[in-house]
Amino acid sequence: MESLQERGWALVPAPHGGITGLRKLSEQLSLEVLPSIGRQVYQAPFPGGTLHHAPCGQKEVLGHSERAYRPILPMPDLCIFAALRSIPVHLGGQLTLVDGESMLWHLPSSLEMRLRREGVVYEMEWGKERWQSEFGLDHRDDLEMLLSTCPQLSYQWKGEILSLLWRQSPLRRSWSSGREAFANGMLAHLASLPAGVDNAGKIYCHASNGISWGGGGPFADRELVEIIKAHQRCMHILTLAPKEMVVIDNTRVMHGRKASAVAVGDELVCRFGRLTKPAPAERSRWC
Repeated sequence: MESLQERGWALVPAPHGGITGLRKLSEQLSLEVLPSIGRQVYQAPFPGGTLHHAPCGQKEVLGHSERAYRPILPMPDLCIFAALRSIPVHLGGQLTLVDGESMLWHLPSSLEMRLRREGVVYEMEWGKERWQSEFGLDHRDDLEMLLSTCPQLSYQWKGEILSLLWRQSPLRRSWSSGREAFANGMLAHLASLPAGVDNAGKIYCHASNGISWGGGGPFADRELVEIIKAHQRCMHILTLAPKEMVVIDNTRVMHGRKASAVAVGDELVCRFGRLTKPAPAERSRWC
């Protein structure tokens, strides 16, 4: 796994990858598997924990660190994707990888300094089923008790809908390299795309999401455009062959998915988890 330390991701070739390779790697790392919210469980006997489908749609998903938008509960250290069958390149649907260490160097210095100083606020509205799934809690009282443990968070209720604001650093220290990286969920958490972004209509965004500056106020369109430009400069498009597997340092490399011309279902499966040996010393600057 030398390349994991070098570049933040490692390709495991067939026949060592695939589902069997994923299971063996999980055992070797004593990986603490974390649930994948919103992804369908892969329906096959699988010792050692859950596997999920990693479908793609007709919208491109920009690079993000898995579960970086969610407060309090742990963010995965590793993301693992295994290919069950190939997707013809002309149909799209490939994985994209963005090295957050490199991306820091491609951001304008004034923007990088402000991100470092203020952080970012994730804004989200979740219905009852969503917040129950995200936090693994059924009752509002239990959730409120959990949310009260994080001083960087504020919330209000709109009936059964949880409206949540969470201030977080967009920078993390990579467990694989020990260096700082732009590794967060910002670009997959936009309510809309700013003017000036190429193919904006084909990129995923959602009206119930949003981001703003940690010190208050929205991101200007030009600031978001600069971040997306840096993302595109650092993006690597990866086409996995059947039974290949890619292992990603979630604290350094952000993953995404190109849009697909057709519905793509079980070509990829995925697993997310935390390393238990050795446990990374620093996972995040803020709660």
